[in-house]
Amino acid sequence: MCLIDVSAGMDGSVWGLLCDNNVKDYKIIKWQTIQRKWYLVPGFEGVTLSALNGVSVAVINSEGLVSLSSSVKKKGRKNKIRYTDEDPGVDHTVSQNVSTPITTN
Repeated sequence: MCLIDVSAGMDGSVWGLLCDNNVKDYKIIKWQTIQRKWYLVPGFEGVTLSALNGVSVAVINSEGLVSLSSSVKKKGRKNKIRYTDEDPGVDHTVSQNVSTPITTN
């Protein structure tokens, strides 16, 4: 799976931006631990994100606008996040050996 950005919330929730060619803003996916698979989060796309917890995430899109998952619907803002069972096109299997070495200069 290819992620442009990934963020973990204080509660251990994991959010990511799914790689896609020729798009300005990337689709958001969220890992569901119990079901052990990724879910597409409709209505939210961006170039970077920052998770607070399992329901709150801030997303910045390609125009520099910030959307908050817990905000009320106002001009320039989005509604609360709703999950969909739509397959985001990612492999739902969990690898047991996913460590990647991190090097520093």
